[in-house]
Amino acid sequence: MDMGSLNLSSIRSITFGVEDSGAARTVFVDSLHVSIDSPSPEAVLSGLSAIGASPADVVTWFEAEAADILGASWRVVVDLTASGGTRIGSENGDGNDNDTAPGAQWVATYTFTVPADGVCGVALRAQEAGSDSFWVRIVGATSQSHEDPDQPGSGWVRFNGIAAPDRWTWDQVHSNDHGNALVSWTLPAGELTLEIAKREDGTYVDAIAVLK
Repeated sequence: MDMGSLNLSSIRSITFGVEDSGAARTVFVDSLHVSIDSPSPEAVLSGLSAIGASPADVVTWFEAEAADILGASWRVVVDLTASGGTRIGSENGDGNDNDTAPGAQWVATYTFTVPADGVCGVALRAQEAGSDSFWVRIVGATSQSHEDPDQPGSGWVRFNGIAAPDRWTWDQVHSNDHGNALVSWTLPAGELTLEIAKREDGTYVDAIAVLK
């Protein structure tokens, strides 16, 4: 079994036995501990190969729960299959699909610095748990290839159809409003702000990478 893909919260029972010749025996169990080590940063970034990227392409990356500003409505959950043992997300019942980005309570903000002008993409290590979308934007970008047409000038991209149905998977931000074309941002050197906002219920994010 791939222990890295095991969801401990799905365990409902554990069965074990003792090999014997058939004679009656009594077994006492004082405690039982099930654990799994969360993946290392190296293992997390090596997973970028799923989208044709590598750790060498990473400008910077973040643990999702380590946002500079984490909106109060995000759910922060211990998850030993996630990088750092924690992830953020939304559960079923948190709200409906949004046609526009939500308020600050559902926005996670990450500050980062780029050393020189350049064009970058963004990838999320995410997992579907009922639905599959977020809003994404970079505040301070000079330009971007695609934007949600219903929110012109906002910078928001509707990142829908994240391909992570049953385990943590990296997927690069694409625009659902433009035939799922990958989104690129032209960034000036200096400090910028990346924002991830909830869209559909039941989508988790573990880590975020800015890619060159």
